[in-house]
Amino acid sequence: MVLAGLSLLPFIVVLACNGDGAPAAGTPAATATADSQVADVLPEDFPVYPGARLVDSQASEDRLTGRYETDDSRQQVVDFYQPALFQARYRVDWVIDPKDQEDTTVILFGERENLKNRGIITTRDDPSGERKTEIIVELMFPSDNTPTPTPAPE
Repeated sequence: MVLAGLSLLPFIVVLACNGDGAPAAGTPAATATADSQVADVLPEDFPVYPGARLVDSQASEDRLTGRYETDDSRQQVVDFYQPALFQARYRVDWVIDPKDQEDTTVILFGERENLKNRGIITTRDDPSGERKTEIIVELMFPSDNTPTPTPAPE
């Protein structure tokens, strides 16, 4: 099953999962959230925006994706992620506000210790005009790495 790609600057991301829709072997166990029947596949130590509602998630052998929404502004979400990623073992490489997509901000990041593991956080204003912000978190792992959570630094 292939999920349609996301338009991010020059990036076109195509997400894949097993043909039966189940997470591929080697991905962390999913946990159910209180406000959704969707399983959150992101590592437990990954910072999720406070109060964000999980809308969808996907897992494959080399990619984990969580899609959330919040009633807070896109700028509040971006302001949260810059220090939160650093506190949780990641480094922020770029924060991009595409000129041709005024309703979108993209944060490119990676793990500080394992430079192969990278990610993208896309924040978008709700296209319906409602006061919501969509947050898409994608963690990408090369095929020679297994995406396992590591303890957050104390």
